[in-house]
Amino acid sequence: MAERVLDFYDTAALLQSAYLPHGVDAGYFRADLDVEAAARAVNGMLLAAAMYQLRDPAPEAFERLTRTVREIVYHGLAGETTRPDTNSHTAADS
Repeated sequence: MAERVLDFYDTAALLQSAYLPHGVDAGYFRADLDVEAAARAVNGMLLAAAMYQLRDPAPEAFERLTRTVREIVYHGLAGETTRPDTNSHTAADS
């Protein structure tokens, strides 16, 4: 069963990583986006949302969670003044 879930996750990441370059080319995703890692991260959030739906099937709860996932994907978590310079690395990055 675990292998089937992991295969599904890998396939979903492959499909997502095929779509994300479109967003890069269109300008609504960063030019320096690591497409493969982003695909896995986004799919992880979507999978978590689906699992949460099993725990709390209320449509309002699912809409709230998926709206937040979309906000994180499109706008991130950090405010403009707290966004780190992506070219600098700290000890926490290692």
